[in-house]
Amino acid sequence: MSDTVFYGTFLLENGQTTELYMSGQKYIIFEEGDTGELWYQGTKMLGFIKDE
Repeated sequence: MSDTVFYGTFLLENGQTTELYMSGQKYIIFEEGDTGELWYQGTKMLGFIKDE
């Protein structure tokens, strides 16, 4: 059985956008407009810490 893969589009500080894939567990933490620190490698999101 395979897990569902989710995609999110992120606006980077340099004004570019990138589309990253992530697990459902990571996907559910996001709401449109969230800001914070993003780590990614290629097209895979590694981590995200929301600004408070």
